[in-house]
Amino acid sequence: MRYLLAFVLVFSFFLHTDAGAHPVYVSVTSIEFNEKQQMLEVSCKLFIDDMEKFLKGYSGHKVDLLHAAQDGKTDSLLSTYLAAHLSLQVNGSSAPLKYAGFEPDGDVIYVYFEADDIKAVNRLEVKNSILYDYKPGQVSVINVKVGDNKQGKKLLNPEDTAIFLF
Repeated sequence: MRYLLAFVLVFSFFLHTDAGAHPVYVSVTSIEFNEKQQMLEVSCKLFIDDMEKFLKGYSGHKVDLLHAAQDGKTDSLLSTYLAAHLSLQVNGSSAPLKYAGFEPDGDVIYVYFEADDIKAVNRLEVKNSILYDYKPGQVSVINVKVGDNKQGKKLLNPEDTAIFLF
């Protein structure tokens, strides 16, 4: 009888917890140098539920990224927020990011940027504080590819800067 009671108590605990929430808060930013087009191609992979909850608090409006058409309002929210929390310096010079759109994929969203007029990448400094103001435990993973050279770094909130040398 005690075992049955213990089982019922443990089972009811799991029913009352938020089993659908993911316990890890992570974003993945991938940056690839396209030498032929002389540009950096940037993608940010984010959990849709985190981004929707954050953007709702940020804008005061409900945001549905899974079913949203690429309307000006959603694009503006994403590009404005991410531009304030992601920046690049290439070889000591600022590399402005141009927003290129987003697409949902299952429970994540990919947001795309480009940085033009990049002749070579010897040093890349990435400042990334995406969703740091949403969750104190947020982790940012940054993967960079220049030619055949691949590098990656993990930043733990509040650390927001990674430097890559090629």
